Amino acid sequence: SSGGHGGGGHQGGHGHSSKNSLIGRGHPVDILSRQMGDLVCLSAQDGAAGENGANGSNLVIRESREIKVGNTGDDDFADLAAALASLDDYRIMPTATVTIRLRNGNYTLSAPLYITHENARQIQIIGDDTEALGVKLRFLTSAGLVLDGTRLGLLDGVTLEGDPNYQAPEGEIPPYGIAVRNHGMLHLGSKVIVRNFPDNGILVENHGHVVADYDLDPGADAVGEADDVF
Repeated sequence: SSGGHGGGGHQGGHGHSSKNSLIGRGHPVDILSRQMGDLVCLSAQDGAAGENGANGSNLVIRESREIKVGNTGDDDFADLAAALASLDDYRIMPTATVTIRLRNGNYTLSAPLYITHENARQIQIIGDDTEALGVKLRFLTSAGLVLDGTRLGLLDGVTLEGDPNYQAPEGEIPPYGIAVRNHGMLHLGSKVIVRNFPDNGILVENHGHVVADYDLDPGADAVGEADDVF
């Protein structure tokens, strides 16, 4: 399914895949939405004793925090994978949202980005700009974002970009942009583009869910109804 870029009204989607639902087979999905919500981050508090985080640690995030990714002196990490890995030993409480904010620029990844944190629904990955094209996650030889039974709270303000000319080795599945499977769930925010992957733009299977906010251009050949989860 593809959303138009024109001045159509703001739409959201709710539906699901019973077994295998493929969106954009042979036509990678290009979803671009109009409005990005505001987020207020509070100070962080760690290390609450008596509550176990991942891997049995006692590191707990109770209040919202922001992690900055980029190449300036003020950034916490230079790449997104490292920022996600820094949360592995923490339990993120429902009272907290961890926002990973990507500064504008191109980020080239050599392997799929797996979302594995058990509290990933409290994690948001958001571009620093108000336009999706400001932040490009480039997966030139691999699949893009993968959620296998996990839930990501929000992905917004980014472009996931593959290489349409990449030839997968014989016997391997060509790279896809996003895969959500095995009861995983992904919320695509208001400005997300998925393009140029050789296979599916978005692959949803085995009871996976994608909630997508996007604009429908009345003149576009778009598939999907308001408030659909694919």
